[in-house]
Amino acid sequence: MGTFNDIGIDSRLDWQRIRKLLVIGLFGGCMTFVGDWLLGYGFCDESLNGLERKLSQYLVLSDGKLFWSAFLGLIGISLEGLCYFGICILIARGSKKLAHVFSRGVFGYMLFAACGVHVPCLAAVFFYKHMMLHDPDAAFDLTVKFGLYFLLPALILFLIFFFVMSGVQIAAFAKGLTP
Repeated sequence: MGTFNDIGIDSRLDWQRIRKLLVIGLFGGCMTFVGDWLLGYGFCDESLNGLERKLSQYLVLSDGKLFWSAFLGLIGISLEGLCYFGICILIARGSKKLAHVFSRGVFGYMLFAACGVHVPCLAAVFFYKHMMLHDPDAAFDLTVKFGLYFLLPALILFLIFFFVMSGVQIAAFAKGLTP
C-alpha cells in the first residue's frame, strides 16, 4: 500500500486564509446571484406546460442579458469553488483522508460547474430563443436534443463530483470532524 498524498492540505487551522477563501466564495456567490437575477424568474407564456413553459421566460430576454448572465455565472461559480478549499482545510483538522476525498470533489466542481453546466445551459437558452425566431415548430425538440448531447454529459460529471463533495462534507460534520 502506497503512502497517503496529502496534496498540500495542512491540518493547522490558518483562520486568515480560511476567512479569505470564504469571503472570495461569498463574493462569487453574489456575482452568480446577479447573473441569475438578470435572467428573471417566472413564466412568459402561461398556456405552455413543463420545460417549454420555463423556456418561454427566456424568449423576452436580450442577448446582452444572456451574455452577462453567462459571464457573471462563469466567474462567480469559479470563485464559489475556491471557498470550498477553505472548508477542505476545516475538514483536514479532523480527517486528512476525508479532506483528500473532499478536495477531489472540489476539483470536479471547479472543472464542470461553470464551463460544463452553467454556460451550456445559457447556450441552450440562446439556441432556443433564436430557433423560435426561425423555426418555432422544431425549436423545442432541437433544444432538448442540444441539451442531451452537449449539456447532459458535463452535468452527469458535475453531479458525481458534487455528490462526493457533499457526502464527505455531511459525513465530516456528522462525525464532528470540523471545528
